[in-house]
Amino acid sequence: MYRWPDSLRTWLIGDGYFDNPTHDPHYIGHLWKGFYQGTDVGYLRFIYYFGIFGLIAFSLYFIRIGLYLHFKQPEYRIMFWGLVLINFIVWFKVSSDIFSILALFLLLPSSEESEEIDDTADISETA
Repeated sequence: MYRWPDSLRTWLIGDGYFDNPTHDPHYIGHLWKGFYQGTDVGYLRFIYYFGIFGLIAFSLYFIRIGLYLHFKQPEYRIMFWGLVLINFIVWFKVSSDIFSILALFLLLPSSEESEEIDDTADISETA
């Protein structure tokens, strides 16, 4: 399961494959031959796909999303950082997409915006 890249190029910029690129040209339909290089380990799959530089950029993106949500909804900051931490822990085993959960929180208004909405609702009720 742990198969490390053997070339410096793969370590730095990756090979660009998530799935195994071998296929039968005479087969019509989806033929899946397993993961690229036979590994399902999340961090290794990212290294094979876009190298160390891509893995660092992708990880910094998740940290940036955690910071953004931390300041957007400070009352839920522990939950946001917990989701980011779970994401990095799960990547030891498999490349998962926890971002779809965090993306829903990006759509919510910030604490200040929700207070403004509540204030305008109170004004319209008294009129």
